[in-house]
Amino acid sequence: MIGLLLFRQAALGFGDVYLAAMIGAMVGLRWTPAALFLGIVLSALGGVLLLATRQKGMHDYLPFGSGMCLAAMIVLVLR
Repeated sequence: MIGLLLFRQAALGFGDVYLAAMIGAMVGLRWTPAALFLGIVLSALGGVLLLATRQKGMHDYLPFGSGMCLAAMIVLVLR
């Protein structure tokens, strides 16, 4: 909803929602919030890096699924 208000277009597709559900099924209910929060942090860091190196602009789509997948792997290894 926030992306729709700010950018006048959908910020997330349903692929990210399906990926979050799959991550929840993989890591379990107890570790799902940690995995999703870590995914948000990793995606934000990746987005800032892409913007800082000018590989992406403010109006380009930035990857979210790759940060979520990396976070799921980290949680699976460390739990």
